[in-house]
Amino acid sequence: MGRHRAAALAHLPEGVLRHRAREFRYVTDGTSGKKRRAYTDVPAPFADRKSAATLVRNARKNAGGRGLSIAITVDEVLELLKRANGCCEVTGIRFSIEKPSGARMRPWCPSLDRIDRTMGYAIANCRIVCAYANLALNEFGDEAFGVLAAAFRRRRRRK
Repeated sequence: MGRHRAAALAHLPEGVLRHRAREFRYVTDGTSGKKRRAYTDVPAPFADRKSAATLVRNARKNAGGRGLSIAITVDEVLELLKRANGCCEVTGIRFSIEKPSGARMRPWCPSLDRIDRTMGYAIANCRIVCAYANLALNEFGDEAFGVLAAAFRRRRRRK
């Protein structure tokens, strides 16, 4: 595994790599002694009504303070959570409730992102992303985030 991927997955428990809704561990084959991946399916976290209701409640608070309309329901957010399949729709990072020590927020928790920040909360304008990505996308959107991510990756490769 490349060091960049390892750095991106540093928040996960050691020895466990996650991608979408599958988890694998490296195991040694008893007969040949070769290492192989052993896969297991993992249920998508946060794809429940409680998580959806929390996201809608937070969206209502944000919309009220900014004068935005909110036309999204708990059922619609639940569908977005199921579509996301436990991963950020921008980065592909698996959602987690882990909170780094000293941090004020959980960077890998799901967050309801407005694709066009000038519009309100409507099903066509929302997606589920990790809170960290939502903060990074907040002011400048996908294009600027892509430029930032590419520059970060190029710089890390040089080191």
